[in-house]
Amino acid sequence: MIGAGNYLIATPSELGNYMIADKAPTFEEYLRQLDLKITVTATRESDVERISQLARRTSQFNLLLRQHTAATIRQLLAEGAVALSTRVCDRFGDYGLVGFVAARRSGSLLQVQDFFLSCRALGRNVEWFVLRTLGERARADGIKSIALTARLGERNVPAVSFVAAAH
Repeated sequence: MIGAGNYLIATPSELGNYMIADKAPTFEEYLRQLDLKITVTATRESDVERISQLARRTSQFNLLLRQHTAATIRQLLAEGAVALSTRVCDRFGDYGLVGFVAARRSGSLLQVQDFFLSCRALGRNVEWFVLRTLGERARADGIKSIALTARLGERNVPAVSFVAAAH
């Protein structure tokens, strides 16, 4: 969405979302009416270029504000980091790959190194779904806890607030 003078320019998907948000009596009902589908999968080589784009462009929900290249993402994968890609779609369209989380195991602790989401996914509880999925996978591998940290930057208050709420 781009503001232009007194006009609002939005995609058809955004317009549909606004119409539902306007009519839904609660946030939960809004999400239900969107028919949101979130898919979290192990990161594949074919995800790497898009993830590096997200890392460079994502400023609102980027926990540690690390700027990755395709090479650094490939290095994380080669080193055996737990790496998950997030895709989202709703009844109005497919958002595509909108998020990435990478973590390293240290004994019974999983330390999240990177967690970022496109602004297109914010406001839909996608971050909580990703964290729950990461937790389920960690538990299945015998990991007892997950550590999240965030570094405050100019624009990533949503990410910092998420970490605070998760603790």
